[in-house]
Amino acid sequence: LHRVAVADTAGREPGKADDDSSTGVGLQFEHDTQGYLRVLKIAAGGPAERCGMIDVGDVLVDISGQNIYVHDDPLKALRGMILGKVGTVIEFGLQKPGSGQAKQIKLRRAER
Repeated sequence: LHRVAVADTAGREPGKADDDSSTGVGLQFEHDTQGYLRVLKIAAGGPAERCGMIDVGDVLVDISGQNIYVHDDPLKALRGMILGKVGTVIEFGLQKPGSGQAKQIKLRRAER
């Protein structure tokens, strides 16, 4: 697996300076061998953990109804879609490994 961090445990993009205007939901993703993005890590106490419906290994299907895989660089597109203003809602389409159906999960971006 090729591991790629999308957001650190505080919801910030790695390597970026603190910016109070954007935050995430406490998820990190990795590319698997088939090119899909899977949940690599769930930040303790973050919105993703608190919802209780997301597990490490879940496959990202879409974000707010948009297919992430139509982009030339899904990872770059993912960063831009996940990070946003504190308190705003983002919807993830996630599929459990071996499942044929995705679940839509809404998360509110949290303060750091």
